[in-house]
Amino acid sequence: MNHARTPPSFTTPSSRVAAACVATSPSCIPWRSDAAHANVALGNRAAAERLAEEELRDAQIIGAPRALGISLHTLGVARDSEELLREALAVLDTSEVQLINVRTQTDLAVILRRTGRVEEARELLRAALDSAHRLGAVPMAVRAEAELRASGAKPRRARLTGLAALTASERRVAELAGQGMTNREIAQALFVTARTVEGHLTQVFRKLDVPSRDGLIDALAA
Repeated sequence: MNHARTPPSFTTPSSRVAAACVATSPSCIPWRSDAAHANVALGNRAAAERLAEEELRDAQIIGAPRALGISLHTLGVARDSEELLREALAVLDTSEVQLINVRTQTDLAVILRRTGRVEEARELLRAALDSAHRLGAVPMAVRAEAELRASGAKPRRARLTGLAALTASERRVAELAGQGMTNREIAQALFVTARTVEGHLTQVFRKLDVPSRDGLIDALAA
């Protein structure tokens, strides 16, 4: 008699909240993706794939890039599918879900490295590592760096704080803000949205450890 047991399916707090509120739309709470990743970790890929397929079906009906990208990434992980992960990256490139984009790049790179396409994997991992550092996503940066080292590369240790941690765009926004320009004026000068300027300034304040624009001039001069 075969006594092998199928690993139990796993639910997450968000999935139980969503179920209680009858919130099944992935654009509201992508709880099935959370539960699917948990099931993958437990070795229950059948349950993970079922949850991911359900969420992708609903996301395709909604058509929102964020929901579609997240569900494609989840199903790609559940199926270990290069094709689905590439499709997720294409969708996420047009959305604002940058952290999911980093995770997708890393997951795709793992598949590429495993199938012998090391150089392509390294390129994705370097991009993922750079984005993770820029976003301050330390756990994701640690994973991307570990995978990069596993590919045989020797990544340089990135700076998470200080002037060296600023991207070119963040540095330019900081300089203009330090000159007294408002967010709207900076946005017009750089041909970006005010929301983009706000995002850059948030990162600038964190990386330079200054509470407001008043400290930017001294921080940049230093």
